[in-house]
Amino acid sequence: MSKTTGCLSGSQLSCKNIPSRLILIGLRGSGKTTAGRLLANKMGVGFFDTDAWVEKQAGKTITELFSSEGEQAFRAIERKVIHTIATRPPPEVIATGGGIVCHETNRRKLPDLGFVVYLQASWRLLATRIKKSPRPPLTKKPFEEEMMTICKERHPFYLKAAHAIIDAEPCIEIVVEKLAILWKSLSSLSASPNADRLISNSTDQ
Repeated sequence: MSKTTGCLSGSQLSCKNIPSRLILIGLRGSGKTTAGRLLANKMGVGFFDTDAWVEKQAGKTITELFSSEGEQAFRAIERKVIHTIATRPPPEVIATGGGIVCHETNRRKLPDLGFVVYLQASWRLLATRIKKSPRPPLTKKPFEEEMMTICKERHPFYLKAAHAIIDAEPCIEIVVEKLAILWKSLSSLSASPNADRLISNSTDQ
């Protein structure tokens, strides 16, 4: 699927998740945390980072958690964040961890908690962005091969959970502006007395 702003058929869109929460998903390096924080400041709403929440719950960094307890321990804590999101007062921008969509329950529940946007970029670009990142490897493969593999594995999951895709390859300022335009347009749409019909028509296009 081409990288564009628009509704997807993967997750059905309804008024109940517009525009109280904007949930950003995507691979490491796609800019979820940076764009999310900047967007929240721009829109004057709250910001929540699921990876930061996991680190607070674990009492250690994600790198330390992977090293001492393994990825499964991290994922177990991460699955609990879905309940936390549901109980937080909107409006809010939420930046998620790259692997949050790997669990089926998360993929099913995220679209019910807010408007989910997939920040998509090529694995090659993302690899250059995070090459010096302290985050732990997810496989035993060489770095670039791991990035290609993870991108290929997770891409269908992102599409399934997302309501829309935004190209995350331009500079972060452009990505934030696209997100702001999207959220403002959704706000206008949800305010319409015919919102459900309009949303249904836009999804069918």
